[in-house]
Amino acid sequence: MPHEPQDVNAAHDATHDDQFPVTGDPLDEALLADAATWHAELPSVEQFAARMEPLLSSATPAPMLTPPADDMATDIGAAFDSAPTPHPTAIPSRSRRRGLLAIAAMAAVVALLAGLFQFVAPRRGLAPNANRPTASAPTWQSSTPWQSSKACDPNSYWPDPGNNITLNGMAMVAPDDGWAIGTITHYGPVYGETVLLHLVQGQWQRDPLAIPDVKLDSIAMVSPTEGWAAGSISEQNRLDLFLLHYSGGRWTRVDLSAVTPEATQIEDAFPVKVVMVSPGNGWLMANTTILRDPKNPASRETSLLLRYHQGAWSVILQPPVTSTTSFWDMDSRTPDDVWLVGTDYQRLTPVIARYAFGQWSVTTQTASGQLESIAMLSATEGWATGEAYPGPNGSESQLEHYDGTNWSQVSLPAAFAAVTLTHVFADAQGNVWIAGVQKTSPGTSGRIVNKPVILQYRGGQWSQFPWPYPDDEYLRAIASVAPGEVWAIANIVHTRGCAPAAVTGLGQGVILHYVNGVWSQTILP
Repeated sequence: MPHEPQDVNAAHDATHDDQFPVTGDPLDEALLADAATWHAELPSVEQFAARMEPLLSSATPAPMLTPPADDMATDIGAAFDSAPTPHPTAIPSRSRRRGLLAIAAMAAVVALLAGLFQFVAPRRGLAPNANRPTASAPTWQSSTPWQSSKACDPNSYWPDPGNNITLNGMAMVAPDDGWAIGTITHYGPVYGETVLLHLVQGQWQRDPLAIPDVKLDSIAMVSPTEGWAAGSISEQNRLDLFLLHYSGGRWTRVDLSAVTPEATQIEDAFPVKVVMVSPGNGWLMANTTILRDPKNPASRETSLLLRYHQGAWSVILQPPVTSTTSFWDMDSRTPDDVWLVGTDYQRLTPVIARYAFGQWSVTTQTASGQLESIAMLSATEGWATGEAYPGPNGSESQLEHYDGTNWSQVSLPAAFAAVTLTHVFADAQGNVWIAGVQKTSPGTSGRIVNKPVILQYRGGQWSQFPWPYPDDEYLRAIASVAPGEVWAIANIVHTRGCAPAAVTGLGQGVILHYVNGVWSQTILP
C-alpha cells in the first residue's frame, strides 16, 4: 500500500502499523488523549538541554541488583517458576509496530494491529511487584512447530501456559557459549520478568536472575566473561532505561540515574540497543518520550545515546537532525565511531547519522524511504535495510551498502524482489545476514502467508539460506561463530480472537541451530 507523503502522521502509521492504519478505535483514541496530556507535562527543549548540560561528564556505574545467593542455573530440561501474578489492568501505551509486518499478514488480522504486539512491548503505568508467588511449570522440550489454522476460529487459540517466553536478542561468543534474552509474556497488558538463557557446553540453561516488570531488548557480549544487556523497566508509573552488566559470572544492574536526565523516560514504541566493541568501549541507544520540538505536532521523539568509555557511561549530544526524525537502530565496530539509521517522517526520506571522534555528520537521502536496521562489518563497511516507497506494488525493500566513503542503494537479485527486509546482522565470521519475509498469495481460505526468508552475503553475492520451518516463525537474531554453524532465535506468533473483534497476540520463543547442513529447533514454553 503506497504511503501518503502529504500526511506525516498517516505516513508514519502506514509504515509502523504494517501499512494498515488503525482508526476509530476507542482504545487508540484513549491512548492518543493520554499521550497528548502526558507530553504536555514534559519539559521544554530548553529545559531538557539545561538538564543535559551538567550530565555530560563521566559517571561511574553502580551495581544495584545481584542474583540470589544460590547461583545454580536452571537446566533447560528442568521445571522452572511459573508466571507472576498479573498487575492491575491499565491502558497500555503504544507499542513498536515495525516488526509486525510479518505477523499481521500471517494472522490476517489487519483491522486491530494495535493490540497484536502486546506480547513484546512494555506497558507504562504497570507498577512492579517483587513479591510474586512461584510454582512448578512445564519443562522445555523440542517439538514440531506450531501452525495456525487457515480459518480463524475465535474459540480455538494457543493457551497461555503462564510461563510464556518471548525472545528478543542473542549473542554468541563461541560455538558452545552464548546468551539469549527475553521476557515472560502473557496475553493482554501484563508485563512479565527477565529471561536470560545461557548456552553452556551445548546445553541452554536459565540464569537465576529474574527481575519483574523488565523487557530485555538487546545483548552484547565481548567475551565469555564480559557482557551487557539492555531494555526497559516499568516502575513508579514510568518506563526507564534498564541495563545489566555481566562480570564475575553473574549479572548485576547498573544505575544510570546519575547519567541520564531526570526527566528522561523511555518511549516503549522503540527498542533499546546496546553494542560493545571491546570490554572498555561501547554504545547504548534508547528513544525517550521527550519530543524534539514540543511546538511541532509532527515532532518525533528525542534519541538518547550513551557512550561507555574508561569504565563509565556518559551522554552524547544529539545529532543535528530535523524535529520530524526518528532513529530506529545503531551499530558500531570501533570505540570512537557509531552509526544511527532512521527516517525523516516529514520528507519521508532515510536518515543516516554518524558520530565519529566527537563530531556528528548527517546524511538525508533524497529518495523516498526509511531505514530501520543497520549492521557494520568494520569502520569502512556496513549494510542497512528498510523500505523504499512508493513502488509499483506499494513499499518495497531497501538495501544500502557503505563502502568506506558513501552509502549507496544496492539491488537484490530479482528472485528476492518480493522479500520484505526486516533485520540485518553481521557475524564474527564476516558474513552478513538478512532476515525477511516473502508474502505468498492467499489460498482458498483467503489467508495471506508470510514465508520467512534468510539471505546470506558471501563472496560479493547474496544467496538464500535454507530455512525448513513454516511461516509462523519471526526471526529476531542470527549469528555464526564457526564455519558451517549458525544460531538463531525466533518467535512463533499465536493470536487470540478474530477481526474485527479484539485480537491479541503472543510470541513463543524458539532457539534454532544449524550445523552439518541441518537445522534443529527448541520451542520454549
